[in-house]
Amino acid sequence: MTAQSRNPAILLTRPAGQSAGFAALLQARLPAATIVISPLLAPRYLNPSLPDRGWAALIFTSQSAVRSEQLLTPPPNLPRLAYCVGDHTAQMAREAGFEPLSASGDSANLAALITRHPPHGPLLYLHGRETTDDLAAALTLAGIEVHSAVTYAQDAQPLSDAAAHLLYEPHPVIVPIFSPRSGALFAAECRHIMATAPLILIAISPAAARTCDIGDIIVAKRPDADAMLDAIAAQMPQAAQP
Repeated sequence: MTAQSRNPAILLTRPAGQSAGFAALLQARLPAATIVISPLLAPRYLNPSLPDRGWAALIFTSQSAVRSEQLLTPPPNLPRLAYCVGDHTAQMAREAGFEPLSASGDSANLAALITRHPPHGPLLYLHGRETTDDLAAALTLAGIEVHSAVTYAQDAQPLSDAAAHLLYEPHPVIVPIFSPRSGALFAAECRHIMATAPLILIAISPAAARTCDIGDIIVAKRPDADAMLDAIAAQMPQAAQP
């Protein structure tokens, strides 16, 4: 067996676009790594009727939320200021023409950012149907007016044949867990297919870790992509790194 064959493979289960972006970051950091993409969630964009208000800013907690705003028809007259959960969401918002403020973290960091820099008017929170955070409630308790709009859904998908094959191998598989829902779905899929591969689970937050109850799990030092990359790299042999 070669040294390369002993390197853990990396299985990415985020929606296709986000997995592709993270895979590119992984390839730059770990060029010898084997990466398999098998999305467990697929965004389905909705087109709700939004209240006609003088919104002060938008809230985006995911890249899918930014994309959902771009697909609204007819295009609504929305503010350019956007509070964003993390740097990658903020970058996508910037590319879409917004002026983003990034919390560089999770929904708790985002609530703290908005509370420190409150808007001069109501906020419009565009989010998915399956959101699990209580961001709107936290902001309301802080005296900030927030209105929510469900602009997309995340439909569950089974693991691909390639992913299932990987999870039957005797070699370790690193699986980043980026959200509570994806953690729960991955755990359910592993039980369904009776996966046997040794798993190295790396969660972006304690909340994500709690839903993936199929073994030991490492929680990244910070709830962001860079910390996830660091945690993954720490589990790889030096031979896999540049």
